Amino acid sequence: MRWFWVMFAALCLVLGSLWLMPQVDTSPAAQMEVLAVAATIPALAAGGWLLRLGCWGLPGREVWPLAAAGIGILGAPTLLFAEAQLRFNAVMGTATLAAVPVIAAVTVGLLDEGGEGFERRLIPALAAFGGALLVLPMSLPGSDRGWSGFGLYLLSAALLGGVGVVCWKRLRSAPRLEGFFVIAAANAVFAWLAWLWTAWASARAPQAPLWAFPWTALSLIVIAAFGAAALIVLSAAIEPVALATRFLWIPWIAAAEAFLLLRPSLSGRTAAGALLMLLGGGALLRRGPAAGSDGRMSLR
Repeated sequence: MRWFWVMFAALCLVLGSLWLMPQVDTSPAAQMEVLAVAATIPALAAGGWLLRLGCWGLPGREVWPLAAAGIGILGAPTLLFAEAQLRFNAVMGTATLAAVPVIAAVTVGLLDEGGEGFERRLIPALAAFGGALLVLPMSLPGSDRGWSGFGLYLLSAALLGGVGVVCWKRLRSAPRLEGFFVIAAANAVFAWLAWLWTAWASARAPQAPLWAFPWTALSLIVIAAFGAAALIVLSAAIEPVALATRFLWIPWIAAAEAFLLLRPSLSGRTAAGALLMLLGGGALLRRGPAAGSDGRMSLR
């Protein structure tokens, strides 16, 4: 499990550091191209292993709901986030990722049959989110196009947090290898179709093509492949609010890099925000699974 955390941390590091890589094309077509290749690699590996074993233990009626949930935690948020970056600055997108634990906590509270998950998780999740808003320099949109981008950022975070809980439930009741293959394959198909659509529907952003920097492109694909595989595995193994809390790594990384490289003056607002993020995230990780969240949450 340790190596999966390393791979997930590497993915968060890249996402938090994209502002330092201006040569990277972050258009929707380019991001879907990376995800398509990255999801195809683990899908082929898992599919080959299943063929070698010659078995399939996942009922057919479970395949499509699991595939949809898998796209909801990977392919769909990636596409929405990429589209949002065309409309509004990426700093706001990084900040909205801090809302993922809030949405996960609310979803657990709504689905928790014991009714105790919401109260236990919401306050520290809100504290961490508020801290991110204080730390990262940002402003509200000033145009309809900006507001649409802001809405896409929020929808992306809602999918990561909300659908992540549903995906956790689905994966816990599915055979491990089959569940991994279904989610990886579903995201590969989704990403290839989204790449064709985005490449055809709109021109590339005025940046260098993805493969103009082959080593950068190859590095991104390798990290994305391992990161996608890690996200799928961790979505089954880790309680959803605890996993959602790790998305705070992305604004933490972006804020730390900005502070180290830009050397801004440390204000009371920044210090308070950093403290809230650390205390809120730490409180979420210290708390055990909410009562009733052991896999018996209702999806009806």
